Amino acid sequence: MTLDEPRAPRVPEVVDYFAEGWTAYLVMELIDATTPANSAYEKVADALQWLMRGGPARHRLFKDFEAPLLFSGKKALEVYMNRALECIPRGGRPAPISFVNDKVFFMLSEIDERNFLLDGNGKLCMVDFENMVLLPESFASFNRNGNPFAEKVADSLDWPRSANGYSMASVGAILQMTSDETFGLDNNGHRIKMPS
Repeated sequence: MTLDEPRAPRVPEVVDYFAEGWTAYLVMELIDATTPANSAYEKVADALQWLMRGGPARHRLFKDFEAPLLFSGKKALEVYMNRALECIPRGGRPAPISFVNDKVFFMLSEIDERNFLLDGNGKLCMVDFENMVLLPESFASFNRNGNPFAEKVADSLDWPRSANGYSMASVGAILQMTSDETFGLDNNGHRIKMPS
């Protein structure tokens, strides 16, 4: 499936869906002559910008890739992240997270080179972009960590590096271990009052 807009990425059309037992299958159209787009950073960046036009945020920082709350804004998310940091003893606690100067924009929550191919005409094909999210730019910067492909795409998009990186990695580790992923907060970042 291709839109007539030149910047639009080519997305394989879904042609069938079926289930066998506990496994579901999604069959997409065959795109001939695809090659990995692992050196087409500018094309991937352009496709991501084209896509930037509900539900909880999906990002690799969160446990199971999904935020436990539908945050009302970036301040509520900032309060939440800093509440998670309070789980770390003061002596070893990283710096507080601040999204005050972060722009909020749409981004892919995980940039994986396996999700981008070039067809026979050099047109970028995207095969998985379910995790488009609206988050502060520190989350885009966080995507660079340990991923050379994402690093080069981020450079092509001029995504700045964030001072929040180490603190965000600490929050990610805490989220993997906690049983109360909300940390007693509501979607506005306010503590939930327990009934007496």
